Amino acid sequence: IQAGLAWLATQQTASGTYKGNWGGSSGHRGGITGLILTKFAERAHELGQNPFDTTSYQYAQETIDGFQWLIDQMYSSGGGLRIDAGNNPGYVTGLAMTAMAATKAPDRVHTSTNAAVNGKTYDEILQGLVVYSESAQETSGAETGAWHYHGGHYGGDNSPCGYTVLGLRAAEAANVLPAGTPGAWVKAFTIVIQQITKTRLKTWVDFIQHDTNGGSGYEYSSQYQNLLKTGNLLFEATFAASGDADPAAWYQSRVDNAIKYIQTNWNATHSYWWRVGWRTNNSLNLQTMYNLMKGLAGIGRDRLDIANPNNTVEPTDPAGIDWFGGDLQFAERLVSTQQAGGNWSNYYDAGGDLTATAWALLTLEKLAPPPATTVEIELDGEFCVDLTGEGVPYSIDITYASQTANVEG
Repeated sequence: IQAGLAWLATQQTASGTYKGNWGGSSGHRGGITGLILTKFAERAHELGQNPFDTTSYQYAQETIDGFQWLIDQMYSSGGGLRIDAGNNPGYVTGLAMTAMAATKAPDRVHTSTNAAVNGKTYDEILQGLVVYSESAQETSGAETGAWHYHGGHYGGDNSPCGYTVLGLRAAEAANVLPAGTPGAWVKAFTIVIQQITKTRLKTWVDFIQHDTNGGSGYEYSSQYQNLLKTGNLLFEATFAASGDADPAAWYQSRVDNAIKYIQTNWNATHSYWWRVGWRTNNSLNLQTMYNLMKGLAGIGRDRLDIANPNNTVEPTDPAGIDWFGGDLQFAERLVSTQQAGGNWSNYYDAGGDLTATAWALLTLEKLAPPPATTVEIELDGEFCVDLTGEGVPYSIDITYASQTANVEG
């Protein structure tokens, strides 16, 4: 991890950005920069340090310079804010949301010559990105609920759609403070995501998941199915179901079918990014690994039943495989393929060593936002009423995975 971060720091340009070739565009700087800044910000919090404090955090200046550049590229659109910076705002805006959420600094104020963002807090900027993303979602037809590479309504594509949902889910998760005792600089965001956005997304998940094998297609369910987009689908289904009064039946069927596809194709060794698998011998598709990680970790799934792929019940140790820590699985293969300089080489990802290294680091630490959780609490009436009949204030801490929410009443 340390070697990978050090290598990424050496690749930053004087303007604060990162330049690489992702999606066939050498100018895809916004997405690559957002991806790398997510890792720099998360690393600071792992160490209990403020990502913007140059007196304590080793990569604070890189973080400051990167966010200065990233936010400066944003402009008003769809009632909110968007960023193209290399085209394909479906990727770039989603990864900008993910980076902003990772700062845990909603009160930080951005200063810029760009009037669209000057004087805005990070909370306001992240909310602006969310508003734009909601405005860009398809609202009619079979592809309702999807996003595409471009900012208008061009139908759906489950590659960029996965990155938009990544950003939205990260934004929502940023409303909850981390568990434990975070530093004084750590604050909760106040991001609002409309329920209709999630309801529409369910329509897209229904459309893009293949009815027979459970895999995700590209623009329609039978097109270019692979593990990369099926990892996206798992992540999308979890986000779409959050906030529903009774999501269990729909959600479980979608997850079960995706798990069947993943288990059936886990050992597939097709080599190119649009093919099925995540590896060919020791050559890794790091974007696919990242998408699978966020999908599986996002549902709390640790083990897969490769021998019985139609079994959707998670096996208990030692049955099945530990997809992350098992022999020749994610962690071992990532560690063994890191280069001497600290980077990972681009095998079958569209993005070069920059995105390969960022994806590898995020995957190694299982960094993906958790789903929103709806909690119902019933309290004995006597708990909330004093002898005068007046309500008594109360405070309850609810811990879910690595997230803690404080509920007051």
